[in-house]
Amino acid sequence: MNMSQYSPVSSYSDFERRTQQYHSNLNPGDTLAYGWIYKNIHITKRFDLSKLEGMMLVVEGYLANWGGMRRWLLWNTEEGSASSKDIAHNLLDVLENNRQKLKRLNELVLFKDLQNAENDLKEVFDSISRTEIKHKGKSYKLGVVGAGKLMHMLLPKLCIIWDNKYVLDKKFNSQRFPKTSDGYCMYLERKREELNNVIRSAPSGFGQRASPNQIINKIEEQHSRFLSNKGFKDIEEPITKLLDECNAE
Repeated sequence: MNMSQYSPVSSYSDFERRTQQYHSNLNPGDTLAYGWIYKNIHITKRFDLSKLEGMMLVVEGYLANWGGMRRWLLWNTEEGSASSKDIAHNLLDVLENNRQKLKRLNELVLFKDLQNAENDLKEVFDSISRTEIKHKGKSYKLGVVGAGKLMHMLLPKLCIIWDNKYVLDKKFNSQRFPKTSDGYCMYLERKREELNNVIRSAPSGFGQRASPNQIINKIEEQHSRFLSNKGFKDIEEPITKLLDECNAE
């Protein structure tokens, strides 16, 4: 199979161009859906991912509808198939079993802490990817793509979505990422390098002595203004989501 080559983000201007192009090409409903889910989990905290209601939002709204996994996850009433509520309960069990690891990971950020996070990341990723889903009498696993998407919503300061179309079916520097937790950590390291390229080349208007955290905050605020100018009021996206959007180049 011929695989397309991914071009890494090289600078702030490259990053800004890609993220703006992404939203110019995207179905507006996708921007609104992600923004609403992220806002209600991480900003207003209306939904708690340690509770059934919050995990149901993630399974039905985020993974199934926004994330394209509807076939396996959403409102499946066929005999021998798990309901979205069953899947949410299974995922809650996984989160509870990894509660201390998730607590440690929640304190970390992508641009500087990835090396310290690797062991916990791999264990949590593997636990999530092995979550059982029953479909038409057969047992399946949530898998590595679903795990990457869920890791992002659980840990948006640290983790980035990956998928087949824009990541796993492309070459990064002539290599493919293995579809494993090791591969996911390799992918995060590559995206961390891109983020640091963006930080180093950020506009001087962000502040000559601005810290990486301050620069990231400025980037997120500027992106929110861009979305607002396109009609997406009160939509916020974390830097890790913007790095994912760059993959669509």
